[in-house]
Amino acid sequence: MKIGIKIILCLTLSLMLAFTVFPVFAFTPYNADLSLQSESVYFVNTDTGAVVYEKNSNEQICPASLVKIMTVILVLESADSSDLDAFLNQTVTAKSYIFDRLYGQNASNADIRPGEKLPMKDVLYATILASACEGSMVLADFIDGEDTQAFVEKMNQKARELGMNNTIFVDPDGLDEKTQRSTAYDMYLLVDYCMKNPTFAKIAKSQDHIMSATNKHPQQRSIQHTNHMMSRYLGGKYYDDRVFGIKTGTANGIKNLISSATSGRYNYILVTMGAPESNTVNNTYVDASKLYNWAFGNLKFVTVGNPGEKMIPNNIKVNMGKDTDAVILTPKEQVIELLPKSINASAILWDTSKLPDKIDAPIEKGQIIGQVDLKLSGQVISTVDVVADQKVDLSLFAFISKLVKNIFMSWWFITIVIILGLVIILILIKRNINRKNKINRYKPFKRR
Repeated sequence: MKIGIKIILCLTLSLMLAFTVFPVFAFTPYNADLSLQSESVYFVNTDTGAVVYEKNSNEQICPASLVKIMTVILVLESADSSDLDAFLNQTVTAKSYIFDRLYGQNASNADIRPGEKLPMKDVLYATILASACEGSMVLADFIDGEDTQAFVEKMNQKARELGMNNTIFVDPDGLDEKTQRSTAYDMYLLVDYCMKNPTFAKIAKSQDHIMSATNKHPQQRSIQHTNHMMSRYLGGKYYDDRVFGIKTGTANGIKNLISSATSGRYNYILVTMGAPESNTVNNTYVDASKLYNWAFGNLKFVTVGNPGEKMIPNNIKVNMGKDTDAVILTPKEQVIELLPKSINASAILWDTSKLPDKIDAPIEKGQIIGQVDLKLSGQVISTVDVVADQKVDLSLFAFISKLVKNIFMSWWFITIVIILGLVIILILIKRNINRKNKINRYKPFKRR
């Protein structure tokens, strides 16, 4: 008996441990059955905003050199947009104290040297493409001088503005592996924001860049992007002509990669973090290849509703409508969704539970009535505005009837009625008292 109890306890503990240790996959309606080495993944179709694959996307992991993305965007946003060329071509100096910090840390670099004077644009390219730690420190120095902590505070402030709630920045270059933390989801928020900046996007997409001749480098030199999936020569078997940018990051024992890819009308951003390092295989590239091949091979755009064509059944009651007590709804705009090729538009559920129960006439054609969730396999894949497909005039009779009803049911009307009733009662009581007094006054006196 005791042995049986012990076995049951062991099995229970084993199950609890399994649910605790093994990674949890967030459900998506796209059902990608992939074996990935990366600990955390966030994969988005940027045309629709659909999250097509997700794995532990809110798990905090050391971002390593991915933090340089924040460093670069902060410097770019400090520029005078009216004279961007002057900003990019101004000369900055790599101060000696920067290299004291980097000495002996085996930091990635672009061979920028102490005292070197070079154009701002070269430092920006070096920081993203070559993942130059000295470049990121030159950029931080440009903003806040030797007060690196002041720049880090700006990094964290920007992170909070972008909703990167699980991110902690502690330096501009990513060398701190112990306390610096972020997530795949947070890094997606950052990159999605940065790619809307044309200068950042141009830098991040570049496969290489020619550095100018300087006081420390008499000849021009070329730097290459560390995402070798972009290069047929450097990438080898991992080369993919659909892939461009954006940033790599390597910490103690793990590799991170943020990349983007385009094929035809389809565009994606992929964040993979925490892939184990290996001497024989680059797990980040393998994971990226699997995800891109699956997405481009299995997903397609499907038109699920056109204005005036797609009619949305609903239970909205129209009050005071002339000749009707219902309203026909249709999407405000054409609705296009990214779906598995095996699924058609009829599989989409239009969930009208967010719509109001009733609405008052008059209603104009095209008037926004509310929002509808589009669901696939029980999960919301998008939310769309819906509008009235026809005009509903106001019934004058119904309007007057409602107005009268509202007046008679209003608190102020009821209050007035009560007060008038009380006044009438008081008047009647007073009259009754006066009448009795009058009778008593003229009542004959009887003698005994």
